[in-house]
Amino acid sequence: MSSHVADEVICRTCTVCGTALEIAVTTDGSLEGGGHYFGPLFAHITDATESDAAAEYWECDECFAR
Repeated sequence: MSSHVADEVICRTCTVCGTALEIAVTTDGSLEGGGHYFGPLFAHITDATESDAAAEYWECDECFAR
């Protein structure tokens, strides 16, 4: 962990196994602990719904290590 203070904690779900993730967002905007972020799932789809556009791909440490 860095010396930055967590500004907020966001809750997400591992896309692979469904494990609940808690990720600290530091004051400088970096993410610490809890999982690995790969980006939006449907960024390439131009007619994606609003809920599709908000979908993100996250993996827990265990799934990331596989």
